[in-house]
Amino acid sequence: MDSLIDRFWDAPSNTFLDREKNQENLILPPRMWYDHPTPSGTSTAIEVLFRLSYMSHVPSCGEIASAALSHKGSFIVKYPQLWGQYLTCIQWALTSPVEISLSGDPASSDLRELHKTAYNAFIPQKVLIYTFPNLSSSQSIQIKKGPTIHKPEDTQATASVCYRGSCLKPVHSAEELTLLLKRVQESFSPNHFV
Repeated sequence: MDSLIDRFWDAPSNTFLDREKNQENLILPPRMWYDHPTPSGTSTAIEVLFRLSYMSHVPSCGEIASAALSHKGSFIVKYPQLWGQYLTCIQWALTSPVEISLSGDPASSDLRELHKTAYNAFIPQKVLIYTFPNLSSSQSIQIKKGPTIHKPEDTQATASVCYRGSCLKPVHSAEELTLLLKRVQESFSPNHFV
């Protein structure tokens, strides 16, 4: 993402360029002003930056994403049908995602089943975070410190689900994770608030 920001982010205009900053001046620089039916590079970059801001120690990711999103605000309000992926980005800006943390031995079939269950669950705003035991710091990425419910050095496949500021009890099987994620999905249902 550093390369994307260095090459395409234009801070004075709060927007991502459709060409590299150091590219020679064009008579008419390309500019994609809509985002439908195919997501634009800008909206995809904004969503990725929001995801990274939840997972990393880099606050500038969320700040840049918010600035780029606010730059398009009046267009999105006026013509929402042209800005499908940007509407998803607005949801990222206004709500917190469901964080699913998976840990254990990367070679274990149990962890693969937990991953498959978490990945396939329909939760529009989810962030999957992986913690593997016995990795050196050069082999792992920096992940935001959150509520630690299980120890990353444990090799047993474990899934933790956190949303709306709290974490549920960790589980160790795909069946248990399915039940937890169903509970999370139901909590976002309109019927839940009736």
